[in-house]
Amino acid sequence: MTVVLTATFGTLVACADSTIVGSEETPEGGAVVPPLPDGGGSESEAAAEVPDAAPDVDATVPLCSTDGFCHTVLPTGLNLIGVWGDGTGVVWALSSDGDILRWGGSAWMIHHQTGAQGHSIWGSGPTDVWVASGGSILHGRGASSASLVFSTVADLPGDPNVPITSIWGTGPDDIWAVGMLEDWEQWPPFLGRALHFGGAGTGWTSDDELASMGLGFRAVWGSPTSGVWIDGLGIDDMGTFIRLVRRPKGASEWEVTSVPGILDYAIGLHGAALTSDSSVLLSGVTGVPEESINTTWRGTSIDNGATFTWTCANQPRWMREAFAYWGTGANDAWGVGENGLVSHWNGTTWTQAVLRVTDAPVGKTFRAIWGTSNDDLWVVGDGIALHKTTAGKP
Repeated sequence: MTVVLTATFGTLVACADSTIVGSEETPEGGAVVPPLPDGGGSESEAAAEVPDAAPDVDATVPLCSTDGFCHTVLPTGLNLIGVWGDGTGVVWALSSDGDILRWGGSAWMIHHQTGAQGHSIWGSGPTDVWVASGGSILHGRGASSASLVFSTVADLPGDPNVPITSIWGTGPDDIWAVGMLEDWEQWPPFLGRALHFGGAGTGWTSDDELASMGLGFRAVWGSPTSGVWIDGLGIDDMGTFIRLVRRPKGASEWEVTSVPGILDYAIGLHGAALTSDSSVLLSGVTGVPEESINTTWRGTSIDNGATFTWTCANQPRWMREAFAYWGTGANDAWGVGENGLVSHWNGTTWTQAVLRVTDAPVGKTFRAIWGTSNDDLWVVGDGIALHKTTAGKP
């Protein structure tokens, strides 16, 4: 989601690195793995471009790595950009081409094809799944997960030219969907759209306060306790900038969250998630395209998500970047991203997970992560889907 600037500026956005820097040996060769904000993995693994070996008929090749990441077989040619599970063992994934896949416990099957670019998938339960694809919202409903029928939501409010690219909610009657149109023939070039679903009796409505901010919106996430978070993008005469917009639980108005560096000029966020109600992780790029640097932000709260304190760390642009996060707490988080990056945070150190089941390292890029626990965790990406489990098979 990198945006090319129409104007440049002389200095990069800098931030203080207050993350504790540690090291830990990885079982994959003994290389030192620095914290994710400073690279996310060993240099040799970061450079690896060798495709991962998929499970085959050779019974001598294990399905699962020594860290319990089990390889599944995807339909050929699918790159996954989203994953979500219903808590019953059924897992849904979305491809970049708009294919909706279902994991029923033993295999991936294409459940529905939207025929348009896929963006985001989320659900509130086994029979209530939502998908943003091709500028539209699709709703999957049925008597069971296996019988879900996906249909396009008609008559969505707001500018129909602005595609919906992210969807998330706290439950079946509280869902948010956001999107952005980028048109450099107009000024400002970013036009945002933010919609809220309040239940069957209310339907979808447009949020006028967000629309009036003059921002494009690229992602929405949050939790029932800490509220709703939105990644916004704007521009002025100096270049593009990020606005992290949040509405805390119980609030009626939106606020712009103060984050070091992020409110200055930056190219964009690439990954964002709450790992708990009191911990937020963000990753993105600051600077200008010719001199950009990867940056990671960590927000922590000591008042149950009412307010957050932020720290950030810069790293060289060539180091692997995280595209998605998931976790069970401030000191128990996972980050996934470029060139096989699947790294765990224990409160002090990021440690690269063992993913390979052959001698070839995993070089695929991971783009989404979802789980119920550290023993039931899915990571998906370009032609790959891994299930972390103690079962010894996917």
